[in-house]
Amino acid sequence: MNGATSASETGNRKRNRVHRLEQPVAAEQMRVVVEATAGSKHAQIIEIRVYKWEERSRA
Repeated sequence: MNGATSASETGNRKRNRVHRLEQPVAAEQMRVVVEATAGSKHAQIIEIRVYKWEERSRA
């Protein structure tokens, strides 16, 4: 993966957001880009969790 977008979010005002990818992504690094805030001069990300892909049904 070389600069590809795996997930994106707009208009998010929630404290917790989960993105489940349809397919696994092999990566050694991850980049988060905050393009705007809801009026604040600062954006704050407290925690990011990345988990190993597990095959599961999407029923």
